[in-house]
Amino acid sequence: MGIWFLDIDWRDNTPVAAGNTDISVLQPTLGLGYDFPLKNERIKLGLLVAFGYEVNVVTSGKEVGQGGISLLGLSFMYDINKAGKPSRAKSRERRNKNKKECPFRHSL
Repeated sequence: MGIWFLDIDWRDNTPVAAGNTDISVLQPTLGLGYDFPLKNERIKLGLLVAFGYEVNVVTSGKEVGQGGISLLGLSFMYDINKAGKPSRAKSRERRNKNKKECPFRHSL
């Protein structure tokens, strides 16, 4: 869901007219994306496709267009948290490996 506050300078050719419109737009969208790992698990390229609808909720000036929209997104991610830190599973394995059995513990 997006909310946009826009100041639009517009011009029509037939009939010749020009003006300015201030609008507040509500933009609900639904998207689907996937992150592709590159080189190693710290670097990813993301691709997103989304569809939505623009609704002008507040208009000051001449009416401007609204309606369905299609969106395409591309992102590049670098995970700084994985730099030199072992994963939780590896840390847990290391802790369990170093544990010693309690000599007073007996099973029946």
